[in-house]
Amino acid sequence: MKVGVLCGDRWHPAEVVLTGLREALGENGEGVLRETGGQSAREDEPWTLEPLPLQGERSIDSWLADKDVVVLAKLNHVSEDDSAPWLTAEIKGAIMAYVEGGGGLAVIHAGTAGFKDDPVFCRFIGGVFAYHPEPCPVTLTVSAERAPFPARSEGDVVVHDEHYMMDMVDESLDVFLTAASEHGMQAAGWSRAHGQGKVCTLTPGHYLEVWREPAYRELIAGGVRWCAREPEESNSQVEK
Repeated sequence: MKVGVLCGDRWHPAEVVLTGLREALGENGEGVLRETGGQSAREDEPWTLEPLPLQGERSIDSWLADKDVVVLAKLNHVSEDDSAPWLTAEIKGAIMAYVEGGGGLAVIHAGTAGFKDDPVFCRFIGGVFAYHPEPCPVTLTVSAERAPFPARSEGDVVVHDEHYMMDMVDESLDVFLTAASEHGMQAAGWSRAHGQGKVCTLTPGHYLEVWREPAYRELIAGGVRWCAREPEESNSQVEK
C-alpha cells in the first residue's frame, strides 16, 4: 500500500508526521514502512510512505496515480523554510478529483490549517482550523459507534497538545472524536464521503508524543486504513 504524504511546514516538522505514521501503521501487523522517493515499493512491504515534492520535480497527477491513500498533515506552506501557499488551483483540483474517483484522504492536525479563505476546500475536508490557545491538557473522547472503522471506547485519554478550535462547515459529518479542555469542547475527528472516495480528519497531533499515545495512534491507523479501503472487521467485533 502506497501512502502519499503532504507534510512539513514551519511549525510542524515533517519528521514528526513521518515518524508518527511509521509507528502507527507499522504496529498493526502490516510490516515495516519504507519511505520512498518515487521508487516502486517491494511487494513484501505493504505500506510505504512517499512525501510529495512541492518544488516542481513531479506533477501532482503523476504523484497521485499510484497512491492507495493520501495523508495531509501540513498547513498551507510550501515547506519549513517557505511560507508561500502550496495549495494551488491545480493541486486542489487534482486532490479532490482523486478522492471523488475513489481515493482516500486522511487529514491530520496541521492539514486543517491555512485554508479558511478557500470555502471549497474547507467543505471538502469538513472543517478548518480557526486558532488554538497555548498547549494544555486536552481530553480526547471516542464515540466508537460513530467511527467508520473499528474503534475502542476505553475511557477518556488526556494528552498535552494544542487544542484546535475549528470552524465546522459541514453539519452532516460523522463526528467520532471530541477534544475538551478548559477552553471548551471541539470536534476532533470526523469522516465524510466525497464522490466515490472518503475523507477522515483528526485534529490532535502537534507533538510526536500525541501521535504515540496508544489510543490516538490506533485512531490514526484506523483512519488511514479506512480511507485506503483496507478490509476491516465490523465495529461489533471490537471489544468495547
